[in-house]
Amino acid sequence: MSVSVATQYMAASKSMMPLFCMTNIQAILITAAVVGFYCLIGGFLAVCWTDFVQGIVILIGSVTLCLYMIYDIGGWSNITSKLAEIDPKLVSAEWATFPLILAYWTTGFQCIGRPHDTIRYFAVKDSRSTRKMAMIGMFGFLLNYWTGYLIGWVGRIYFPNIPDPETIFGRLLTGVLNPWFSGIMLAALMALIMSTVDSCLLSAASTLSEDFYHACINKNASKERLVNVSRFSVLFIAVVGIFLAVNSGGRSIMTVMLFASGGLAATFGPALILSLYWKRLTEGGVIAAMFTGFVMSVTWNVTGMEKVSNIHEGCIGFLLSLAAGVIVSLITKPLPQDEIRREQKAVSKDYNAEQLERVVEEFQSVR
Repeated sequence: MSVSVATQYMAASKSMMPLFCMTNIQAILITAAVVGFYCLIGGFLAVCWTDFVQGIVILIGSVTLCLYMIYDIGGWSNITSKLAEIDPKLVSAEWATFPLILAYWTTGFQCIGRPHDTIRYFAVKDSRSTRKMAMIGMFGFLLNYWTGYLIGWVGRIYFPNIPDPETIFGRLLTGVLNPWFSGIMLAALMALIMSTVDSCLLSAASTLSEDFYHACINKNASKERLVNVSRFSVLFIAVVGIFLAVNSGGRSIMTVMLFASGGLAATFGPALILSLYWKRLTEGGVIAAMFTGFVMSVTWNVTGMEKVSNIHEGCIGFLLSLAAGVIVSLITKPLPQDEIRREQKAVSKDYNAEQLERVVEEFQSVR
């Protein structure tokens, strides 16, 4: 999670440096200070509301920028012809070999089970809203990802010989757009970065305060004590993220982000899927799945197997994690199946907010 936070600091730095003539460290520290402050003060509620506003800003801003770039260059036909002059590969799929296609396809596994994504479901008012949430979220993802790709792709026309392609957005703001619009677009980019950072910080803080400190160290901790531990956790993860971002060694944001997301997905994704859909899963199976996914995704990357095989480490870790969870569950003592069936039957129904609270209280009283 700290690596994921670091990638967002790196992205903010590459966008702010060309615009404000800042150093890398200055841009990272400013971003970390702003996001860390409202996470410390507002917690989960602040993150939900800021993410809502930030999501609207980046959605409208990215679509507007893409439409402007297409208009400014003279239409889609001019875009494709000018990109072909720069590099014919930019408008052709002939260079896409099977290993490269496989490498990109396997990165899709990173979207399943990331804690800072799944934690969003705690903000849903009732279980019926999850379907709407999924559809609206997927629509927003499609627009944001495709407009982000389009900005980088068409941006090559404005900067054909740019040394670092990941600075295209910042250079567009300083060299192409109106200063007022540039300010709005920088706010849109920072909104996207901040929404990811605060989600990671909040998820890590809740894990350290509730799942580790409250469950393992101090089971009788007061609410005030847990809030303080959570705030310390936010500060700790933020500082680690700053250290990693400053010492990134020139690595690309894309590379580091895929590594972080792949590791998170391989660690938590299979355990989440098995917990939801397989009654035979045991506690040992969950632990084995999480441990195997984490270790294998890191090992696959560090040993260079990702480059040799063109298979992303998140995919290998995900598949081996699934296998480990199933195998260990089958060789360990099963949980009481009657209770499992009762719980799965209960949570598979639709509830409003009040009914959901009663269900939670019932399960807590039984345990």
